Amino acid sequence: MKTFLLITAVSAFLIGCSSAIFNTNLEPYAKNKYRMIAVKEYSFQQMITFQAESLGGVSANYCQQNLEDPKANQSAIIDNLKTKVYQRGGNGLVVEQCRSSKYRSCESYIECYGSAYNVPED
Repeated sequence: MKTFLLITAVSAFLIGCSSAIFNTNLEPYAKNKYRMIAVKEYSFQQMITFQAESLGGVSANYCQQNLEDPKANQSAIIDNLKTKVYQRGGNGLVVEQCRSSKYRSCESYIECYGSAYNVPED
């Protein structure tokens, strides 16, 4: 009898949860991770051998306004460039320059420039 009640209770719980919807903030994170994986970083010399289509320049920057804010990070800026390349329909990035500098009221500041490409895939 106890087994029957346990099975009935578990079944009722599972049936009740079958239409449950779980909302998370994972979707934007997952999309950005996919974009960063889909866009590869290349050198200019590699891009010449691929005969890739140029999609124009991209740039990104970050200003740490307060000491409590995350410090400017070059790899995060390059990830931002990859997202911009992906949004243009590209899959290749050549980072031309990244530099740290003093900028207005920023505790730390980094800006990066690059070129977006559509690299033919094999």
